[in-house]
Amino acid sequence: MNGSAAAHNVVDITLKRGPSGLGFNIVGGVDQQYVLNDNGIYVCKIKENGAAALDGRLEEGDKILA
Repeated sequence: MNGSAAAHNVVDITLKRGPSGLGFNIVGGVDQQYVLNDNGIYVCKIKENGAAALDGRLEEGDKILA
């Protein structure tokens, strides 16, 4: 989704936690909005060789829905 309101593709992704966690960092929320007027949580960084990078579907800028 990359923070864009234009594309709304919802993908269900389940990651298995690796030795260094799920392999991505998040930003956003009520206290520190990443997208103006949006309290959502977004992926800000995919860690190299982490679970998210190895899976390949999650991208920086994607919104976490659940």
